[in-house]
Amino acid sequence: MGRAAKFSSQQIIQAGLDIEKNGQVVSGFSIRNSLGGGAHRRIEEVWKQYDENRVQSVGLTPSNQEAELAIEVQEMLAKTMQDITTQLEGLLAKSCQISSASTKNNFELTLESSRKRIAFLETIEQQAATTLDKADIEIANLHGQVEKLKLANKDLLESKHRQLGIIESLQQHIQRLEKKDKGSCPCNLATEGIESSTQIVNSSGLPIRDTATMSIS
Repeated sequence: MGRAAKFSSQQIIQAGLDIEKNGQVVSGFSIRNSLGGGAHRRIEEVWKQYDENRVQSVGLTPSNQEAELAIEVQEMLAKTMQDITTQLEGLLAKSCQISSASTKNNFELTLESSRKRIAFLETIEQQAATTLDKADIEIANLHGQVEKLKLANKDLLESKHRQLGIIESLQQHIQRLEKKDKGSCPCNLATEGIESSTQIVNSSGLPIRDTATMSIS
C-alpha cells in the first residue's frame, strides 16, 4: 500500500458531523471510511478532541459515548489494522523486488534481442547498399550501350536513306534508258524508211512499185 492520504482536522470533523446527521455512530473507523483513507489514530484523536470540547462547551455527554466501541476493541482494531498495513507493505516491497528483478531480466533480454535485431538490420542495409551500387554500375553500362545503339541506329538510317537514294537514281536512269532504247530501235528505223520512201506511179497516176521493188527488178 502507498502512504495514507492526509486530511486536515476540519475535514475529519466535518466527516464526523456528516455521519451524525445520517444517524450513524461516529468513530475513527467510520470517519476513515467516509474520507476514504487517512491515519486511523490521528482521525480518532482529532474527533475525540473535538467531541470533548463540544461537550464541555454545551455541557452535554459525548454523542458517541454509549455507542462507541470499547477502548480495548478500538486498540485491538487499530493494532490489527497496523499489522495488516505492515504485512501489506512487506508484500508490496517483496512484490516490487520480484517485479524489479523480472523487469531487469526482461529488459536485458529485450536489450540483447534489440542488439541482435540492429546487427541483422545493419547487415541487411550493407547488402542492400552493395546491391544498389552494383545496380548503379549496371544502369550506367546499360545507358552506355543504349547510346551506342542509338548511334548505330542513326548510322543505319542514314545508310538506308543513301541506299534508297541510289536505288531511286538507278530506277530513274533505267527508265530513261528504256525510253531512249524504244526511240532508237533498228526495226523502228526500217519501218520509218519504208514508209517514207518515194512511190512510183504509172501514167494513170497509180503506184506501180516502191523503189526497193524496182531496184530488185
